[in-house]
Amino acid sequence: MYKYRPENAVPAGRDIRDWAEEHGLRQGDLAARLGLSEKGLSQIVTGKAPLSRATAQRLGLVTGISASYWNRRELVYREHLDRLGTPSLDAEQADWVACFDTNELKKHGAITATGRDKPLQCRELLSFFAVASPAAWERVWQKPQAAFRRSRRLQATPHMASAWLRFGEREITTWPSFYSQHDLERSLERLRQLTREPDPKAAARALHSHLWEAGVSLVFVPAFRRVPIAAATRWFNGRPVIQMSDRHKTDDHFWFSFFHEVGHVLESPTIDTLEGTESIEIERQADAFAAQVLIPGALPRLRRLSDIEEYAEGVGVSAGIAVGRLQHEGKIRRDVGNRLKSKVSDLVRELTVLQRVAAQP
Repeated sequence: MYKYRPENAVPAGRDIRDWAEEHGLRQGDLAARLGLSEKGLSQIVTGKAPLSRATAQRLGLVTGISASYWNRRELVYREHLDRLGTPSLDAEQADWVACFDTNELKKHGAITATGRDKPLQCRELLSFFAVASPAAWERVWQKPQAAFRRSRRLQATPHMASAWLRFGEREITTWPSFYSQHDLERSLERLRQLTREPDPKAAARALHSHLWEAGVSLVFVPAFRRVPIAAATRWFNGRPVIQMSDRHKTDDHFWFSFFHEVGHVLESPTIDTLEGTESIEIERQADAFAAQVLIPGALPRLRRLSDIEEYAEGVGVSAGIAVGRLQHEGKIRRDVGNRLKSKVSDLVRELTVLQRVAAQP
C-alpha cells in the first residue's frame, strides 16, 4: 500500500565506491581500470556527473555486475532527484551555465534564480531557450542565426548574443501573411522620410506599418551588457525579422543600423553564426546599401552647421544623419555638429509600447 520514498537521493556512484572499498581498490586504481580520469570518476561517485551507458558497460566488465544494474541505479537516482526537487548539475550543464552573464539575464527577466542555485539557473535557461539540454541548445543556436550589425572592436559571446535574439523571438506574437520584396523596395523612400518625423509616436507607428505591409516584422530588445549588437536580421519560414537595440542613442546610428538590416533583407538574405564569423563582404554590402539609401551620392564638404541643416533638408534626411556621415567620412571632426543629432529614446519607447499592445490577446 505504501511505497518506500526515501527523503534523500543516493547516487549510483555510492555503490561504485562501496565496491572499490570492498575489493581494496583506491579510487585512482579503479579509474585506471575503467579508462576514466580520477576527476571524472569522482564526479560520478558524488553524483555531479551522470553515469553514462558507456561507463555502465565498463563497470560491468570491471566489477562483474551487469551494465543493466548500473543503468537502473542511475535512472532511480535521477528520478529521486526530480521527485525531491533537487536536480544535480553535471559538468556539461555547469560549463554551459557559466558561459552566460546570469546577472544580466536576471535583470532582464529571463531567469530568477541566484548564483547559489545553479541547477535552477540551468533549468530556467533551458526553459527560456525552449530546449531540453545544452547539447540541444548548441544544435539550435550554434547554427547560423542572424546577420548582425555590431561593433568591430568588441566581440559578443555566442551565448549572450543568442539570449538577446531569443528575447526578440519571444516578442513576435503575430506574423504578416507574406513577404514581398517588391513592396519593401517601394517603401524605402517612405521609410527614409521617417528620419525627419518629429513625432516619435507617429514615426514608430509608420515604421511598423510600412514594414508590416511588406511582410517584415520589427522587434525591439534593449541592448545587453557586453553584447555589442546594434541590430540583427533573421528569417522565419520565409519571413524576415529585423531586431533593433538601443545600443546607440542617436538618430544617425539608429537609422543607419535599421537600413543596414533592410539591406540584409533585400540584398544579402543570408545569416551568420553567433561566433563572429560573418562575411565581411556581406556586411560591407549592407553598409553601402544603408549609406546609398540615406544619402545618395557623395557628400560635399560642409563646415557650418547651418549649411549641414540646409543640405539635410534638401536631400530629405535628418540633420543628425548628415552629421554622422560627414564625421564617418572624416569631413568634419567627431566633436563637430553633435548637437544636430537627435536622441532616439522617445522613438524606442514608442516602439516598445507598440510591441506590448500587439502582444495583448
